[in-house]
Amino acid sequence: KNVFVDILADSIPEVTETIVGVINNASSGTISSGATAASLLDDDQSVWSVAVALSTLVTIDESAGSKLPFLLSRSGDYSTAATIDFMTAGGTATAGVDYTPISQNLSFGAGETQKLVWVDILPDAVAESNDAVSVIIRNASSGTIVTGAVSQTILDNDQSVWSVASI
Repeated sequence: KNVFVDILADSIPEVTETIVGVINNASSGTISSGATAASLLDDDQSVWSVAVALSTLVTIDESAGSKLPFLLSRSGDYSTAATIDFMTAGGTATAGVDYTPISQNLSFGAGETQKLVWVDILPDAVAESNDAVSVIIRNASSGTIVTGAVSQTILDNDQSVWSVASI
């Protein structure tokens, strides 16, 4: 049997809340799982996330001019201006060697829901393994961060050159 719980809307900014459902005192049989919980995200404040900008593009070649796109989004209440920090956070890639590090505070105007941030890839001529660049968001001026980190892979385009010669 399904039990539905109506959620009452309000306009009060609140922290994420948890609702718990419990069953007990079965008239017959055994209760194998007697409780469950669900989180209620407040839609009266901004809900922030960062993602790979193009879901089909999670890797990119290290060629000159290549950039990794990341998409910052906010949903919920976006009727007022807000700010959030965006920064590269390593991964297996090395800042200053594999990519140009970024640390910036982004301003979202009232009604603005998305920003695209590009991380420059630094090309080299060294054959190496693929590297991941991680980014994080933090310090939202309002709201809750639900997805605060994501990574993309830089594909190495440098190949070892092999040859054979008689001696």
